[in-house]
Amino acid sequence: MARKTIKELEAELAASQAATVAAETKNVELVAEMEALPTLVETPKASDIMTGDEVDLAIENAELKALLAKNTAHTNESESRLMSMINAMEEAGGDTGACLTFTPDEYRAHSAASGRIMGRLPSQKTKCTIEELRAAINSDKTPSWLMEKHGMTEFDLQQLIWKLSTQELRDKPIKLNFKRDFFGKEA
Repeated sequence: MARKTIKELEAELAASQAATVAAETKNVELVAEMEALPTLVETPKASDIMTGDEVDLAIENAELKALLAKNTAHTNESESRLMSMINAMEEAGGDTGACLTFTPDEYRAHSAASGRIMGRLPSQKTKCTIEELRAAINSDKTPSWLMEKHGMTEFDLQQLIWKLSTQELRDKPIKLNFKRDFFGKEA
């Protein structure tokens, strides 16, 4: 291969630069021509493209809206049925059938008049759950009230207290004083 002279290299460089200028000019013309063309479809923005999680959330949101609409319609229908029943009872003189509503003291008096003790027969024992025991303690009910309500003995109540203390993972059982008719408060 023969060596090229500086003149030949300069001529090749000039030809290469001319080709580059011609290609750049052609590129500018093509870009201008492309921008002048009407766009058939608008290019979406990156923020408009939903991810898989966003699609799942949109579907779930649509399902929840449909469920809410269904429940609202059902609630309105139920409410209208109930109100029509109440209106019919009022027109009949306020008779609600056999449904009675009492305060706790009225219930005790009504039960006593019926020969019962808070709804149970005097010879019956009803089951007191540990959840009911916790609610009674939190409501400042007395041990005698709880024993009367369920027909239980002091031994039965003590066993229930130990079960509650075990379930609540206590180191010491809940205090119970039958003489003072008192459940001990937590320390």
